Amino acid sequence: MSATAAHDDHHGLAHTMSPKMLIGIWAALIALTGFTVWTAGLHLHPFDLVIAMIIATVKALLVALFFMHLLYDRPFNGLVFMLSFVFAAIFVVFSMFDTGNNQTLIAARSEVAPVVEEWRATIVEEAAEGDMEYIRGLVDGSIPFEHEGHGEAAEGAPEGDGAAAGH
Repeated sequence: MSATAAHDDHHGLAHTMSPKMLIGIWAALIALTGFTVWTAGLHLHPFDLVIAMIIATVKALLVALFFMHLLYDRPFNGLVFMLSFVFAAIFVVFSMFDTGNNQTLIAARSEVAPVVEEWRATIVEEAAEGDMEYIRGLVDGSIPFEHEGHGEAAEGAPEGDGAAAGH
């Protein structure tokens, strides 16, 4: 191979940054992390996600611009990086629209959870006492489950034949 081979071309040195600049960026990232933790403790419920996303975006920009050297790279690479943020934002926005549609299901599940937990506790208690007949009746619906506070069988459950007396 000759001394003028194509792979011998110099592409130039990578841009170097001073340790002072790198430590400053690192300190900013640590400060933003602390700010994220602090804002999470404020419980600004409607704005929690928005604030967290803004802080995370600023942190990602700092890392990309300085540690990944995008600030000194070709403009096309910066464009590709910014487009990835745009598409990520679109994804998050459309996901948030879907969250609103599922809130009624989440709310309904949280209303039923205490009754389900009480039913589970009853089954565990009866299993410990060895009353498998009662458990089978609860599971197949032949014995209605009466939970505290309501004093009546679950809606649509068939009436028991007295096998649940004393339970």
